[in-house]
Amino acid sequence: MHREGKPKGFFWLDHRTVDGKHGIITDTHVTPGNVHDSQPSSPD
Repeated sequence: MHREGKPKGFFWLDHRTVDGKHGIITDTHVTPGNVHDSQPSSPD
């Protein structure tokens, strides 16, 4: 993946579900950096 002004390489994004009352992370999901945030994901 190559974007102007960004370093070359492999990238990923981490998505977290947080308990709003206590600020505790309850779930994490990692996606490849080339998948846009608007794309639905379904962890299997």
